[in-house]
Amino acid sequence: MSRASLKSEPLVFLVRGDEGYGARRITADLIAGLLARGYRVLAFSLLEGEMTTACNRAGAACEVLSAQSLARPYGQGIGARLRSQVERQRQLRALQESLNAYVARVKPGALIVGLGDLVAAAGKAASRTGARCLWIMHSILSDAYPLALNKRLYRSVIARYGLTPVANSQFTAATLGPSVVPARVLHLGADARQFSPDAATPFPRAAAHIPQNAAVACILGRLVEEKGQARILEALALAGEAASSLHLLICGGPMNTRFAAKLEALAQSVALSGRVHFTGAVTDPVPYLLASDFLISSRLTPEPFGLSIIEAMLLARPVLAHGLGGPAETVSDGETGWLMGPATAEGFRDGLLRALGDRARWPEMGAAARALAHQHYTLEKVLDRFEAILEEAPQCRQGSLLTAMGAML
Repeated sequence: MSRASLKSEPLVFLVRGDEGYGARRITADLIAGLLARGYRVLAFSLLEGEMTTACNRAGAACEVLSAQSLARPYGQGIGARLRSQVERQRQLRALQESLNAYVARVKPGALIVGLGDLVAAAGKAASRTGARCLWIMHSILSDAYPLALNKRLYRSVIARYGLTPVANSQFTAATLGPSVVPARVLHLGADARQFSPDAATPFPRAAAHIPQNAAVACILGRLVEEKGQARILEALALAGEAASSLHLLICGGPMNTRFAAKLEALAQSVALSGRVHFTGAVTDPVPYLLASDFLISSRLTPEPFGLSIIEAMLLARPVLAHGLGGPAETVSDGETGWLMGPATAEGFRDGLLRALGDRARWPEMGAAARALAHQHYTLEKVLDRFEAILEEAPQCRQGSLLTAMGAML
């Protein structure tokens, strides 16, 4: 179908309503960008939440079903995961009739879904009208399920309804496995106008008692174990005198948790005293990135993509990143930043020392990062690629159970 034809029918974003910051940001950017390009965009949310607000603010009229929140894991372990999935599917079956009625009423050209929980419901609803269905894979598919059951189930849904998976990195796409409809890759991006070196005033270093000539690195993200802030503090302490010029700006919250208390205790150690600065949660990262010399992306597990990396690159800041997952596709090692090895204190220490050793090259590397981001990772580039994927996506159809079962093998 041509782009002109697609613009004659609404695009519907199917959301849960309580998604996290990353999914909200990406969805809102897509909605606003598609509207600016002449598409009609709507949203259908299972419940009222921050995602509902984000969709409305971006310009998509959001219809809310006001369903109860989907089941969360009951506890730790495989059994808990499976029980929560069974309960979620029960809830989604109950919601299917409402979604089918909505799709029949608005007659979308495409349904766009961002959470794996909603993929089967979206594919089934789209198949009833012949709409396209795109699954935006925000996250890596877990290896925690026995026999890769979760991945097999997703592949069976893709095969039965013919929906198109769209992954945010080659790494994310690979976690789906061999699909009948291969995952398309849509590297994400940010608004080059918002993330411009001239867009804001840097956070004043003096306000945090940071010497003007100090080296400063910024870590953005929620204060949770997985984001690796504690491992970076351990690495900085381990580096000793060789990294004594480095100060850290840790931007994120919440600050009232046990993990935050652990970070503050580490920061008060003799080795790090006065060199770690907590800002709490921030709504605009630009001033803090501009006050820093480079960004640290220290997630301990593979990062599906890493949007903050692109934001830093657009601001002409090189990036020191754990080299698993999406960052290996966006950071050019030794040119626009540095990729760290294993997620150990020793591995991160070596990364910090390597970055500090290149201090004379930071302006050159930052300029290269900004040029690369403008070439590949602006919001306009993302919208260009998204439109191409949307145009090429097949219409959904109701396939047989046999086809679905075959895709699970």
